[in-house]
Amino acid sequence: MFNTPYSFSFFRNNKAFSLIEVMIYSALLAVLVLVLSQLTLNTLTSYKTAKIKEDLIISSSRVLENFLRESRNASKIYLPTTVLGNDLGELSLATSFQPINKNEPETYVDIYSTSGQIWIKREGESPQPLTGAGLEATQFKLLRSENSHQREGIRLYVTLRSRINPEATLSFTTFAFLRGGYIQP
Repeated sequence: MFNTPYSFSFFRNNKAFSLIEVMIYSALLAVLVLVLSQLTLNTLTSYKTAKIKEDLIISSSRVLENFLRESRNASKIYLPTTVLGNDLGELSLATSFQPINKNEPETYVDIYSTSGQIWIKREGESPQPLTGAGLEATQFKLLRSENSHQREGIRLYVTLRSRINPEATLSFTTFAFLRGGYIQP
């Protein structure tokens, strides 16, 4: 059965591998498994990072798009329910665009931050989230301004952060004039 002191037979035709050859093959297989494991881990980490960035960009885009659309359609900022200068503020806009009731020419739209998410709520509708559940809005700050022509505008500061990887953040600032939103003296 044994041809040499350090070999053993795997097959009936007496072809044998030495113990050293088996150890070398086992070591090569272990290195190959280690390299493939590391490659898989790096790929999963890269995917996770890319997914977080994608979520940040999509949510930021949704917030920006809704803020600009609603601001442009608004006739005025409804100050009794608007929270200005706070890092987690609220914007209430009065608009005659798509009123829900023909007897009332204006309707209201709120964009606000609560429970770490940014939401939009149109009068008569349910609130809709603008940011994903995996993200946290750490800043939704609003500042009201007017120019020399008495036009009302609003500046928005937003910072979103990943709940999974808190170092992954995205911040942006934008400004919009209200369409026809002239301040009444």
